Amino acid sequence: IRYDRLEAKKGPVGQECEGNALVPQYFREVTLTPAAAKRVGKPTEVLAHNGWVMGWAATRDFAEPCWECVYLKRHLMAWGDCVKLRFGQKPEDSPFIWEWMTRYAVSMAKIFHAIRLDNAHSTPLHVSQYILARVRQANPHCWIFAELFTGDHNIDLLYEKTLGINALVREAAQTNHPRDLSGHLTNLG
Repeated sequence: IRYDRLEAKKGPVGQECEGNALVPQYFREVTLTPAAAKRVGKPTEVLAHNGWVMGWAATRDFAEPCWECVYLKRHLMAWGDCVKLRFGQKPEDSPFIWEWMTRYAVSMAKIFHAIRLDNAHSTPLHVSQYILARVRQANPHCWIFAELFTGDHNIDLLYEKTLGINALVREAAQTNHPRDLSGHLTNLG
């Protein structure tokens, strides 16, 4: 609440903010396609939104079961336009999602010379490593661009080395002054 209402300056909740909830929506109910409904045995499914958690280590998956209970304690700054995929530790933990996302990434690598990993820090490192290995089998010269906000230069390097990232995508909006932007350009190349 402090972040949404005070730090982000969204203001108070009231009649002038109709439809603007006190806290962001964490879950969304979706109607499944007939094939998906048949596979899971019900017509709808509840999905958890993705987002970020202040002070959370980028290499830890906040959707995995843990004592911190990120969703229950409402520590997540939820993004309303995407959902969190729960991959597990290996393809056998969630075969459909591993296969679907791998097939999608490989198909993009066959069409394009480069792919972009949006919020690369939100996908578990071992999952990205698995999928990118298949991408490189399909297109060994595919460039990998990654949007990566870990807040730690050493963690950025870990991702770059582990995944073979060719270039990072940064937001200029994360600077408060022109000298900050020039500092980013100097430090990051």
